[in-house]
Amino acid sequence: MAFYNFYKFKKKTKIIQKIISTGDLNRIMSEINSDKIFLKIDIEGSEYFILNEIIQNQERIVGLVIEFHNIQRNMDILTNFIKKFKLEITHIHPNNYSKLDKDGNPEIIEMSFEKNPQILGDEKIFPNALDMKNWKRGPDIEINFYE
Repeated sequence: MAFYNFYKFKKKTKIIQKIISTGDLNRIMSEINSDKIFLKIDIEGSEYFILNEIIQNQERIVGLVIEFHNIQRNMDILTNFIKKFKLEITHIHPNNYSKLDKDGNPEIIEMSFEKNPQILGDEKIFPNALDMKNWKRGPDIEINFYE
């Protein structure tokens, strides 16, 4: 059944894969005739250059999966983005290929955001049963959460 649902999803979905730079996301979004856009962004450290464009188009975005590099150096930018972005964080996972900083935190994290997520329970378990390590043979990394 899961394969069928994935196949159905794929048939209804238009996938656009592009190499982009600052300004390109706004242009690409203007060419898409949908208000249900799901973005997957993995641009090796350049993600910080398009965060404002994601914010500008957030009303049309239903989901975002994004990898953030050098998070300690860019923590203020990342925090500001999360505050402005109206979608909810539904998942966070460290990339275990990344190095750890002096406090034991990963340099690379992957985050998922959703519009109107369905809450399945109140128990927070990290890593989640659906989590997969980026490097299968490497140790998983725990995340330190701060208030």
